[in-house]
Amino acid sequence: MTALWRCNLLGRINMKASLPDLLSKPLSPEIQAKIRPAFSAQLLLQKHNATRRSRQISGKADPADPSSKTAFEQGDKLSGRLNEHRKNIAKAASTLRLDDFEYRALVVQTGWQSAAENYLIDLFKPIWNNEVGICYGFGKHGDAPETRANLRSPWDTLHHGRDWAHRDPKMMDARPKAQIVKDIARHLAEYPPLDSVDKILRRFLDEMRGPAA
Repeated sequence: MTALWRCNLLGRINMKASLPDLLSKPLSPEIQAKIRPAFSAQLLLQKHNATRRSRQISGKADPADPSSKTAFEQGDKLSGRLNEHRKNIAKAASTLRLDDFEYRALVVQTGWQSAAENYLIDLFKPIWNNEVGICYGFGKHGDAPETRANLRSPWDTLHHGRDWAHRDPKMMDARPKAQIVKDIARHLAEYPPLDSVDKILRRFLDEMRGPAA
């Protein structure tokens, strides 16, 4: 059994301190009984500091078998995805600290994970999501520059550490570093982080009510 199910029960979890433990320890029969009705996976990765918490990326992990009926059948896709994120953050040690990151995972019925991901991206507008167009590239898997005419992603421009993104001296940045920093500042000014449950619930309820007449 993997990190996915325990995350669902524990809520917010530190990325560095908890993930190895979660990946290595089996769940008790009591815990398994509680999560047996649950399905698929939704991930929210966030960065925090002493004053505020900002959502960096929202994502999902699809089960290998799209017909999975239980959490057990869905397998370990989420824990693998989390571990991949952990490694990428750890490589960018000159600009990022793994201790500053937390994640939350929600088990959902197979087929609903995309809708959950899309809603969270629209709600939080995380700067690392490709859909937001600010500091995308975190989820890239190391495309070789000779395979196609690649540009270095904004994420790799700001956060050095992944060798394949800096191996080719001819590879150009998709956007200059100064422009990326300005884009982030402008984005956060327009969409301040929802750093409390109260703010999140208020935003959710406002959207449910719709525009005022």
